[in-house]
Amino acid sequence: MGIGSNLEVEKSEEDYREKCFQGIIEEAAQFVVIDGLPRKEAFEKAKLLSEKRDEAITNEQYTELDEDSGLIKFHDKSLEPSRVPSDKKRQVDAVKNELSQQFDIHD
Repeated sequence: MGIGSNLEVEKSEEDYREKCFQGIIEEAAQFVVIDGLPRKEAFEKAKLLSEKRDEAITNEQYTELDEDSGLIKFHDKSLEPSRVPSDKKRQVDAVKNELSQQFDIHD
């Protein structure tokens, strides 16, 4: 594999890690706003939930709902993402911005 190919793989991996991190931040913000958890606890809970989802995907513990979009439903309902009430979306976005500043992709 050439240098260019290695850089492309590294870039793809970094993009994936950033996408995962943003998902964790989003969910942590929801835990803060909806469940009233402290920020650090919400971040840790969101990280753990992300790891459990990855494990469920690896073990094929889900049902594919839409092949084109990749939409899935986990067999374990506790792994399903929660819905944010429309009146809480701005608050979740504000907390998400704060958490993005407070935590790092490597935390």
